Amino acid sequence: MKPLHYKADSAESKPAHYLPIYRRYLAEIAAPAPVILEMGVHRGDSLEMLADYFPDALVVGVDAEAPERVFSTSRIKVYEGLQDDPALYARIAAENGISVFDLIIDDCAHIGSIAAASFQILFPKLKAGGLYIIEDWGAGYWPKWPEGALFEEALH
Repeated sequence: MKPLHYKADSAESKPAHYLPIYRRYLAEIAAPAPVILEMGVHRGDSLEMLADYFPDALVVGVDAEAPERVFSTSRIKVYEGLQDDPALYARIAAENGISVFDLIIDDCAHIGSIAAASFQILFPKLKAGGLYIIEDWGAGYWPKWPEGALFEEALH
């Protein structure tokens, strides 16, 4: 595998301080050709990073606004839709012959109720021993974030 990297000139890549954590856990994925799903891809730099790190992986991205770009490999597939839409995942499975994912990354809404809905849909589709990563969970504690205000109210 190539080293896990990020584009220093792009705010759309994984933050540099995430990479040691990712390296540790991604090294545990034993599938020779893993199937990866990332929700919340914005411009798609993280999809490129994952496809580079896993040279035989199928990397599927989901975003409410799919990036309009040409990816470096046909192993990257991007779907436009909401992260909590079960019909979207049924379509992805049917079009790509997917029954389970080796890795699922939720870097999407950063709202607990939406993340929970996605988790209920997707966790049963996670391969035994696979990884389900939810990024930026701390956003839920920001006072100006949709659920952050609820946290602030609970403190008072």
